[in-house]
Amino acid sequence: KSTETIWASPLVRLPFGTLELTWHFEHYFPFVSQRFASLSRVEQFSTEPTYADLVAHFWTPTAFEQRLEILAKLGLENKGEIPSLLAVLVEPSPNSLRSLEEWATYEDSELFLEPNWIVGAHSLAAQQANYPWYLKYVRIPEAHNITTGSHDVRIAILDTGLNSSRLGSGVNELQGYNFIDKDKPFDTTDDHQTIDAQFHGTTIAQSIELVMPDVSIQPVKVLDNKGNGNVFQLAEGLLYAAGKHDTVHNPTPAQIINMSLGAEHINAGEISQLLAGVKRVLQGGDALLVAASGNWSSSSVAYPAAFPEVLAVGAISPSQWGPERAYYSNYGEGLDLVAPPTFQEGTSFATAIVSGVAGLMLSNKVSLGEIREILTRTAMDLGTPGYDVEYGYGLVNAHWAVLGIATVSLELLAEGHSVFKQKIPLRRSSQELLLPPGE
Repeated sequence: KSTETIWASPLVRLPFGTLELTWHFEHYFPFVSQRFASLSRVEQFSTEPTYADLVAHFWTPTAFEQRLEILAKLGLENKGEIPSLLAVLVEPSPNSLRSLEEWATYEDSELFLEPNWIVGAHSLAAQQANYPWYLKYVRIPEAHNITTGSHDVRIAILDTGLNSSRLGSGVNELQGYNFIDKDKPFDTTDDHQTIDAQFHGTTIAQSIELVMPDVSIQPVKVLDNKGNGNVFQLAEGLLYAAGKHDTVHNPTPAQIINMSLGAEHINAGEISQLLAGVKRVLQGGDALLVAASGNWSSSSVAYPAAFPEVLAVGAISPSQWGPERAYYSNYGEGLDLVAPPTFQEGTSFATAIVSGVAGLMLSNKVSLGEIREILTRTAMDLGTPGYDVEYGYGLVNAHWAVLGIATVSLELLAEGHSVFKQKIPLRRSSQELLLPPGE
């Protein structure tokens, strides 16, 4: 395009022009037969949040020190504590004058109460074949040419437990903890079978293993044999996984914490202790938190994925036009990435893919603090150019992420000679070049 001229000297004006270059990436995705991608049935579950007890949050450390007297005076029974969060799990005594629902909004000068919301693991029907299109979609074969992982990388799975006999020899199981049945604190056996005779937590581990064959996995049981737990148990599991629990020591804290679970119709103001737990875990930048966006086809991301501090992952499905948002996958502001599911449909299993890719990055010497930015920077853009609420920053690209790609090399050739060559940030999509006369 024509522009103004520039002054070469006080007396001579030379014509000057600019050339604006724009570009976009076209990523290849292999064809996937709908025979391998379609589902025949869906597991049903309630989308309404429920709770059976409450969490008392004390305003000050001084009030927390007096918790036994304060709770006894109110007629509330102490069921468990997280001292570092100034939180106590409580329930009304049998002779309480208030109902559970009435207590749920109670507040005074020393504490406030909120429901201990149920969170759960939700999966859909198993795919009809384990055709590894999902590995090709996110460039796992190319990433494996660089690294297949390392036992030095520790991934905690906050879920229904783990049956390690179903995993390969490259997976090292670390000692975990059972926050569902504290009478058996080190029994993290996965006892939750889905409709297709899969075990949810174990299938999450298998999905991570597909991406990262050499890895150390730590099972943290925060969901029961029905796939349900509550916010208090999740907060405890989160602190344990990061090595920051008040009373339970974790000798091998995880660098990556996978939460393929969530609860809908809950806002951040109703799960204060979980947010406090997330912030405590991230103090010092010692862990990456990855969570599922949810399977309710909702336009809002479920918690804990909706916390800005957590990497939120949605799911895609294959189509003849390439990846598209899976019909069940929650989306909206706060969604960071999308990935394909593995053995079963659901954002749970897409989340496991991203956790595995983050593990590969660690094994290739990418620093923990850089992982989130690199994952979003190198993602394959889908939908509306740039960030959008359907796909976040795009489909995770394991190959580019493991390499930590930050730039592309832009070169302009004229008659075989290089006129212009420059490193351009990967996320940029245009560049204006100044051209001297004759070019």
